[in-house]
Amino acid sequence: MKRLLCLILVIITFPCFGQNIFDKYNNPNVGTKAQDFVFYKIDEPKIEHKLYEIKSYYTMLLFYNPDCEHCLKKIKQMKNNDTINHLIEVDSLIVIAIPPEVDKQTIEQSHCSLPKKWISAYCDEKNYNIITSKYIWKVPEVFVLDINKRVIKVEIENDEQ
Repeated sequence: MKRLLCLILVIITFPCFGQNIFDKYNNPNVGTKAQDFVFYKIDEPKIEHKLYEIKSYYTMLLFYNPDCEHCLKKIKQMKNNDTINHLIEVDSLIVIAIPPEVDKQTIEQSHCSLPKKWISAYCDEKNYNIITSKYIWKVPEVFVLDINKRVIKVEIENDEQ
């Protein structure tokens, strides 16, 4: 059953094989280990967490801005995705939503719009620099990591959406 669910996630995450090849050769992150960084959960602001401490078959990193229309649309799509929700329910996927370079008050206000089973997080200035230099070209961006924290998919939003 777990293999079937993983296959479904791969099919949804990789809409076409050609795009996967394009990503691999045009995005230096695909196929590489994700950069570890420290983050804080909104509901546990004094506890430091690291990406590599997250234990899950898949980890989905969502970088977004709470004031971005495209980001809100992406969040809604992800919230309503049956496969993502099922994988979360069977403990095969953890979604970490991080709005880089957004003040903590704005993050706390937007936290309510995210699903309860997602990790709503923020970073300090040092880790924002790691994230913005390694991961983010523009928001929203979604990175899917495998169990070993290798980037298996990068999804960058287009301006036309």
